[in-house]
This record gives sequence, C-alpha cells and structure tokens, in this order.
Amino acid sequence: MDIETRFCSRCGNPLSPGDRFCSQCGAPAPSPQSSEADSLQPASPSPSAEPIIDVIPLQQRSGFMGLSVKSFNMIVTPQRLILLLITKEEMNEAVRTAQERARAAGKGLFGQWEAQMAWMQVLYERYRSTPVERLAQTPGCIVIWNQNVRSIRLKDFRGTKKEPRSYSTIEIKTDRETFEFELLTMKAKEAREILQQTLGGVVH
Repeated sequence: MDIETRFCSRCGNPLSPGDRFCSQCGAPAPSPQSSEADSLQPASPSPSAEPIIDVIPLQQRSGFMGLSVKSFNMIVTPQRLILLLITKEEMNEAVRTAQERARAAGKGLFGQWEAQMAWMQVLYERYRSTPVERLAQTPGCIVIWNQNVRSIRLKDFRGTKKEPRSYSTIEIKTDRETFEFELLTMKAKEAREILQQTLGGVVH
C-alpha cells in the first residue's frame, strides 16, 4: 500500500514518513494518526500538492535609459519559480475589479482611486485560486525548477546624487541562464526570507 506524501502546513515542503518536524522551516509535522482520523470524515477537497508559498512582484527594464518596463509576478512554490508576465489587459482588468469593490463598499472617488492602486492584490487572489499547474502553462511564462537554481542574489541600492532612485534587485542563476529583475513593493530582505523557505542556502 502506497504511503501518501505529507506536506508541511506552513511552507509546503514535502515530508518523509518519519519526519516529526519540517526540514525547511522547522514547523511540527502533522501526525499520521491525524491523517488516518481525517480519512474517516466525509470527503472534502484535498489541499493542493503544490501550494503557493508567496508572490514576489518584479519588473525588468530595457531600451533607452531603461524606459521600456515589463512587469512580472514570481510565484514561489516548494518545487519551482513561475515568472508570469503581467499584460496591460490583465492590469486594466485588475484595476477595474479593485474600483468595483471600492464602489460596492460605498467609497467615493478618492477611495476608488486609492483602491485601484491595490490591483496587484486582485492578481494575487486570482493566482491563489488557480491550480499551480495551470499557472505554469500560461503563455509566455518562465518556469524555473528549484533543483536547477544555482544561486539567487538580492541587493538594495540607495539613491545617490548620480542615481537618486532607490531600488532593490534580484539575480537568479540557473544551469543555463541568468535572470535579472528589480523588486517591486518589497525590499531584498523580505524577498530573501520568502525564497529561503524553499531554496535555502542558494539564496544570498
């Protein structure tokens, strides 16, 4: 009889049959007795075998003076990193959804404008309600398997007189390629803590 694979309830790391604690984050592992008891309960939808740990927003600059900008969301799971390009259509749709929610909540014009700035949250909710495998099949996305990652380096740059803009960067090196992005809405430390949950010592 096959032993059903268990996963950490905190970070999603696969657990071995004898594990009492997660080898990645140290959280207590669910007991086999609990799993057997749960099997006697009425059937309910099982949790995803590949949960989303977190979402890291990124952007990539190119062209003259870096004026051409592409926005991405990096989906972090226990098995891989999924880089999803955010299209203008997706962004506009998410903004409209945020505005509609603000109107439904009785917010005025200023409140609606403020709410539309939270369009990224609308996308995050959509990702978490979509199977990871389907996200990985999105046209134009980049899938990086954790086992192929050689190093990830994150840095914060403070503004100077020559370059007044403060920003944070991430460099992902794999067996074959190197990807470079700027972080959006979070600093290097926060992104590092998220990635170390699944990639451990290769994150610097």
